[in-house]
Amino acid sequence: MKKNFISIFVSSFLFISSCSIFTDNDKEKIKFIKTFSTHLGSGISLDITYDNGYIITGYCGDGILLLKTDKKGNEKWCETFGESWVSWGYCVVQTEDDGYIITGNNNLTEHGLYIVKTDTNGEKEWDLTYEGGSGNAVIQTNDGGYIVLGSLSDYPWLIKINRYGFEEWNRIFEYECGGSSIAQTFDEGYIIVGGGLRLIKTDEQGYEVWNSTISDGYGHEVKQTDDGGYIIAGTSEADGGDVWLVKTDALGNREWERTFGGTEFDEGHSVDKTDDGGYIVTGTTRSFIEDSYNIWLIKTNAIGIEEWNKIFVGVSGYEHGEGRCVRQTNDGGYILTGKINNQVCLIKTDDEGNIE
Repeated sequence: MKKNFISIFVSSFLFISSCSIFTDNDKEKIKFIKTFSTHLGSGISLDITYDNGYIITGYCGDGILLLKTDKKGNEKWCETFGESWVSWGYCVVQTEDDGYIITGNNNLTEHGLYIVKTDTNGEKEWDLTYEGGSGNAVIQTNDGGYIVLGSLSDYPWLIKINRYGFEEWNRIFEYECGGSSIAQTFDEGYIIVGGGLRLIKTDEQGYEVWNSTISDGYGHEVKQTDDGGYIIAGTSEADGGDVWLVKTDALGNREWERTFGGTEFDEGHSVDKTDDGGYIVTGTTRSFIEDSYNIWLIKTNAIGIEEWNKIFVGVSGYEHGEGRCVRQTNDGGYILTGKINNQVCLIKTDDEGNIE
């Protein structure tokens, strides 16, 4: 198992509503940590918006959360959908018409896959509910429609809808691996990842082309790389759980893999490609601060060798953080969401993961 040197940021911002801790007067290198005490819950997915702000989905006491901020992380508006505490948003993207599309569950008990499309102000334009399953990922496709990836009784479930919310087709794959992430590939098809780090490659109509299982563990996010292969972030089952980064070729054959972790449970949730050809990964670690889950940010080079890592942790009587989604920003820094002490959080760093 890889042992890491850890850089830790300790801040006393917890319980302060929407309070920015560190900022930079250079507008091209904005840095901050923000929590939103009026939105108890967690951010699970984010997207960078056309105005260089951010859109977050997740869950809060009022249901599925849709939270819009400016580029400094200041809340502009917030909308909620579904039922209190039992409706979760798992993925959000900004759409070509400047609106947003979310997928998730509208009831965790009944497991109803939910899709909602909003306008630019978060007002609902249309929604769809499918009985059973869970909506885990959504992307806008090159034809202007949408692909939703869900799980139905642990089987990956692919649903294609047009831009107006009408279903065009859906496919269920007979592999008990769930489905956590999807990306459109260079050939207009799709790549899916799920449990067992199973990759499923489809054509543009959602028919399977090939599938590949790499090893035990779980893949949480997949992206296609410039060479036509794939990069996956997830959680390995080795040594009780480590952050896992796996690179494959275009046919899903493993080229390399890296694990990052310590003596306790660690998990990887999200990966993004960086401008220098490397990767940025976020997840959760409990290995380095006793009795505490914390947000973990790891930067690697093009072959997955760690360049640096940062931990973000709060100071209070109850310390708990989770990193759920990370993206590189236009200034070369990184934006990530998750939760700290049951509050939705948003963290913006510079290109070396610093917030001060």
